[in-house]
Amino acid sequence: MNIYSSTPSLWESKRIIFTDHALPIGIGAMTLKTVQPHAKISIRTINQNGLNYAFNKVTLFYQKDSSSFNMALRDSAQQDLAFAGSFIWNGLPNALTVLLPYPVNTLELQCLAPLPNQNQFTLFGLSLENQKPGVLYHSVGGNGAKFRHYAVANQFFSQTSLLLPDLIVISLGTNEAIEYPYLDPQFEDHLNKFSEKLKRHNPQTRFIFTTTADFYKKRTRRNPGIEMVRRKIIETCEKNGWAYWDLYEVAGGKHAADHWKKGKLLQSDGVHFTKAGYTLQGSLFFAAIIKAYNEYVQYRHP
Repeated sequence: MNIYSSTPSLWESKRIIFTDHALPIGIGAMTLKTVQPHAKISIRTINQNGLNYAFNKVTLFYQKDSSSFNMALRDSAQQDLAFAGSFIWNGLPNALTVLLPYPVNTLELQCLAPLPNQNQFTLFGLSLENQKPGVLYHSVGGNGAKFRHYAVANQFFSQTSLLLPDLIVISLGTNEAIEYPYLDPQFEDHLNKFSEKLKRHNPQTRFIFTTTADFYKKRTRRNPGIEMVRRKIIETCEKNGWAYWDLYEVAGGKHAADHWKKGKLLQSDGVHFTKAGYTLQGSLFFAAIIKAYNEYVQYRHP
């Protein structure tokens, strides 16, 4: 973890799983809203392992309308770096990208209300970039989220397109499997609705679905729900011609959680990986992509 946030102000929040809450959900799967005219929030990145995480390009995802506060962006010395308003710029609804005059590790955002009708600021998320060449990777995760939660979060889909993604990896299904022996009879419908909306807003983007690895129910019990959800995801992908990566099989298949737990790759809750476990999962996924790419290159240029 090398990104931290803090605030002295009051913010209302909503996680994506609370679908009956009035706040809309956008790119971050969590929304923050304040009605304090001078509210502040600070973002800080920590340089680690010889890597510099300073950034000089910021994309703010926020509600743009006449009621929205303006926003001042300042460095750690309280120098104004940029301003964000509620106007539509460069065709970006509910988002604004600003270039900072120099790289920073700390950024403070402060609300401004120069007009009487400005009475709130609703923040969906942030993207921090350094404009250097390489892979730009975004990670979005809502604790407890399922396909059905994302499927009704309409601003989430429209805001993904603003990132111009080349590839979107969808790793959902764990929270559906946790509910075994119950399985939502509309699970496939939610999966299809989610996928259709993503494709509509990102028509040129490639997609890879993943299945969930074996895990326990209530820390130690076997969970047949994993195989049920895995089968539904694979069947839906094959029916629609979508790519998928079968982590369940790659990780060892049935009862593989025993080995991952013994190897200290699974946390004590029996569901989430440890840091080493997530690192291994990432390495396995990377290896699968590189293997497929090398096979493609060989086929293209025998």
